[in-house]
Amino acid sequence: MEYKIKLKRGFQRKLIEKTKQIKNLNWNKFGDLLGISSNYLKSDLRYEKVLLSEALYKKLCGLSRLDYNHYIIKKLDKNWGRSKGGKISKPQEKKVKILSKKYSVELAELIGIILGDGNISEKKRVLLYKNLWRQ
Repeated sequence: MEYKIKLKRGFQRKLIEKTKQIKNLNWNKFGDLLGISSNYLKSDLRYEKVLLSEALYKKLCGLSRLDYNHYIIKKLDKNWGRSKGGKISKPQEKKVKILSKKYSVELAELIGIILGDGNISEKKRVLLYKNLWRQ
């Protein structure tokens, strides 16, 4: 099972920057080496907006030959944020706009046609127009 690694504050950034320094690479080449976007690496992972995946953590430790295991606070399930967010979020109510408060036989017929098979063909439009002109 894949985990997200949560390090003590500041140590994720240190691991990334030290590995980059040891390998003497720019951000683009460093991102390519790790198999991720350089912007994601430079902006999100480096500034600890996103936790490291277990695979990426192992790659960084392997490339730098540094052991950061004693800085690990938690190993979290890979979708821990989504599951937590789903539990604490409130269900969103859908608001329906009322177009008209008047009842209309023509509108009811049009809605019935559309709900029937989901479209209005030329034949159905002609029938609808004929019915509207009769009244």
